[in-house]
Amino acid sequence: MASSSRGLRLIKAIEIYTKSRPNQWDTSTVFNKVKILSANEGQLRASFTVDSSMCNPLDTLHGGYVSTVVDVLSMFGQMSHAQGKIAWTTNMNVVYLNAAFKGDQITVSTAPLTIGRTLSMETTLVNDQSGAVVAKGTTMFLQGGDKFQTGAKDILGFDVYEN
Repeated sequence: MASSSRGLRLIKAIEIYTKSRPNQWDTSTVFNKVKILSANEGQLRASFTVDSSMCNPLDTLHGGYVSTVVDVLSMFGQMSHAQGKIAWTTNMNVVYLNAAFKGDQITVSTAPLTIGRTLSMETTLVNDQSGAVVAKGTTMFLQGGDKFQTGAKDILGFDVYEN
């Protein structure tokens, strides 16, 4: 999947945001470790290699890390859609299906289920290098009002109103 112009602007904004706020929760936990590959119309693809900071004591990918990745990447995935906005999670469900291990290459793919005026929902697949589904997530978001969109533009450097 190739990125749209909006998706490319979003990826660039995430890169700048990550460098300017390296100790922020989402940047230090996700964006410093996960590479965004593409973003287009609510779909986002990313990858990372499982390292020890993401693992439990048995060197398997920790479910808490998976749920964080699902939450953060699905929010930015919905932002890549023409109607996507800064939003916060109102409900999230993650089903863990297979283990991933330290050193595994992981691919994350989000896709919109619905994107409306105030609510959006994304589905996220987390796959290992063999294609096995490690986890599947569904996330519901409540999109913030105009003051949140303007404030987020100042922080993130991404104008959700520009397509």
